Amino acid sequence: MKLANLLALLISSILYATVKTEHSEKPQVQALMADWSPNGINSTEMTFYLAQIRSFIQGFQQGLYNNNSFKLSSACLQSSFVNPAIQVEDAFSAGNTFKILAVMSPMIQIAYNLQKSCNLNELIWMLLSVCEKGSCNSSTVVSNATKNLFSFTGSFNNIAESFTDSKKTSFTNLALISQQYNDIGVEFGKMLKLLTSFNRDKAVARKFY
Repeated sequence: MKLANLLALLISSILYATVKTEHSEKPQVQALMADWSPNGINSTEMTFYLAQIRSFIQGFQQGLYNNNSFKLSSACLQSSFVNPAIQVEDAFSAGNTFKILAVMSPMIQIAYNLQKSCNLNELIWMLLSVCEKGSCNSSTVVSNATKNLFSFTGSFNNIAESFTDSKKTSFTNLALISQQYNDIGVEFGKMLKLLTSFNRDKAVARKFY
């Protein structure tokens, strides 16, 4: 299960969880949605998923900045986050409100790492600075999409190919899955750059962070 989905289900799991009391039994939390991983996720699988996320984030910024040499810090979603991520996934997959509240600490650790070591803090503020200047309005986006339709078609084809290939990748082949998701991220970054006319130097000059 991807980390993004885990975070997205925080609100929904709380809303959908119900407390069921039968006779003299203690209150029991029962989720309305089935556990998507009843057998849990082991460390090999979680390491694989974190490699996907990390590589996508790195590739996205490479494409957005038009800089293939851009690298994330080695601390970004490093191996020490495997067990915390497993705890978070277990709580969300079960849809158990009490379990979710119990893993708030590892959730915050992961979020902080994404923000700092994975460069999301800087990335988000640069994107906000660009949008604040009006490059994200609908007329600009539509105009840029029309002008770069051929490039978008190529990017979509590359994404589809890399994603299809990644479905065949073994959980133990971290090098290959990292390259595949880095490539996917690059294409998404390129498309956003074209849509918003993103320029990193200009964004940095705004000194938003």
